[in-house]
Amino acid sequence: MTSEPYRLWDADNHFYEIRDCFSRHIESKYKDVAIQARMHPDGKEYWHCGDKVLNFCNVKFDKTEAPGSFKAILNNPALGGFDDARDESSMLPAFHDRKARLELMDSQNVEAAILFPSMANGIEQDLLDNPEVLYANLRSYNRWVEEDWGFGSNGRIFGTGCLSLADADLAVEELDRLLKAGVKVVYLRPAPGGGAQPCSIADPKFDPFWARLEEAKVPVGFHVSAGFFDASTVWGEKPRPGTRDTSALQFAMFHVEIPIMTTLAAMVLHNLFGRFPGLRVISVEHGCGWVPYLLKTLNKAAWWGRFGDWPGGTLPDRPSEMFKRNVYVVPFHEDNTPELVKRIGADRVLMGSDYPHAEGLAQPAEFEEGLTELDPGAVHRIMRDNLRELLMN
Repeated sequence: MTSEPYRLWDADNHFYEIRDCFSRHIESKYKDVAIQARMHPDGKEYWHCGDKVLNFCNVKFDKTEAPGSFKAILNNPALGGFDDARDESSMLPAFHDRKARLELMDSQNVEAAILFPSMANGIEQDLLDNPEVLYANLRSYNRWVEEDWGFGSNGRIFGTGCLSLADADLAVEELDRLLKAGVKVVYLRPAPGGGAQPCSIADPKFDPFWARLEEAKVPVGFHVSAGFFDASTVWGEKPRPGTRDTSALQFAMFHVEIPIMTTLAAMVLHNLFGRFPGLRVISVEHGCGWVPYLLKTLNKAAWWGRFGDWPGGTLPDRPSEMFKRNVYVVPFHEDNTPELVKRIGADRVLMGSDYPHAEGLAQPAEFEEGLTELDPGAVHRIMRDNLRELLMN
């Protein structure tokens, strides 16, 4: 437990989806393409959209791995894969039920948490060729999140509104609905916008989307997801692996660090933060080892590229300063968080446990163990105040 007499604000918690999370509120015209789980001949359930299998998404209704068990799983020679590490006892009621989750949060000394999806953040890559179907499912899913978990009206559980920039108009339409419903944080995958015709998410055609978020003071959470795997095919890799089936090369170069670095670099160098200086974004579950490199590279690139094109207009400030003004970072618990604080300041660092996922922490309060070099004021900001101020504007 935390050594300080305050309750935690966790920027990276998750729930596990249930069988009707997409179909419960699907509009009647899209009933046949509602994402649903189907049993396959191998005795396992897989998520489907119509006849398409959604490769990246795990089905976890009754069993899961124990929170914080990732290292033990990888080091267990008796296991043939992650499926072998799942059991019913690890799937607590709190992972599916809001009331039970609040009771669990109380026992963990967690006052409030952002709850991200466990599988819905992986559907976009498989549905980019049909934004209409993608958004029909996102609209239904967001209504389920609002109904079962809430968007933070209780000041404790902040369910994320899931969005996509595959289509600018559909994104604005759903964002407007979510803002009226009281959403406090939205999710986007770190990847290009434009769907089947990729473009920068800082393209001016998305400006109405970003303008609404800036005005509403609602941050965007870029959570690790499936965004760049198709690009790995030129290296002989499978285009769309499952979330637990990424190869070593895909994990290293196409999954965690490169997607968020590229996404944030585009936002800075295409001057999105210059046009919308009040916009706030959060990097979630990408760690922080890449931050010093990116800050240095952004400044160098702006200098070297000063005679080239500036699609969003010339930058009003040094790129690294724009990053530090607009971006919050959730480091991995094993990262050198004190070094991150030196780079971007304690007020731009958030704690995130990834609870209850296997690769996260067994208990959210364990995050503080990596902050012993920091002064108590900085620890308090990271473990509580920064996220509270960001969401309770």
